[in-house]
Amino acid sequence: MRNKQASKRINRWFLGFWTLVVVIILGLGTGIVLANTPATNDTASQVNTTNADSSFDIVLNKDQLNKLANHYLKTQHVGQGQAIAFAINNYVNIYGKVNVLGQSLDVGIAMVPHVTAEGNIILKAHAINVGQLQLPTRLVLGIFARTYKVPAWVSIKPRQNEIDLQLDQLKTVNGFNFSAKTIDIPADKFQFEGRIK
Repeated sequence: MRNKQASKRINRWFLGFWTLVVVIILGLGTGIVLANTPATNDTASQVNTTNADSSFDIVLNKDQLNKLANHYLKTQHVGQGQAIAFAINNYVNIYGKVNVLGQSLDVGIAMVPHVTAEGNIILKAHAINVGQLQLPTRLVLGIFARTYKVPAWVSIKPRQNEIDLQLDQLKTVNGFNFSAKTIDIPADKFQFEGRIK
């Protein structure tokens, strides 16, 4: 009776050992086969899709846009030594100094922004404040255009009473392109689209 029980125990251990050996061999064999099988094209199509969809949205509020614009004006030295500032409250405001009849006068221009179909921005003059003087908008924008050195993507158009921000011509160091999507001053929402070339 002891021999039957001992042989049953030995048979279970024997069977368990060989089952484990077979599982290990099958696992190694499957691993080797999978390692040597070429990859499918699913990953390549995912990479192509990612590269094609290289756009992203940027949403800013007034405070963020004010800081960004003033940082740009400062680092790009817009104005050839003349101080120029940018602020958004109820309008887009540009502040600076102009020389009129030998006098340096403080100028403030309140502008209304419009987004074009191409994603550029047109700033239409709404009101101009030149000290106590009442000067025509066209004249003040003309003086502004002669006084301040602006980047190539900014166009001051005195006859149209506007300043055009041609974002599609803005050159960035990292190869990004930007376009405006939404400018909503009352809602405090300024949405832009960035794209990688």
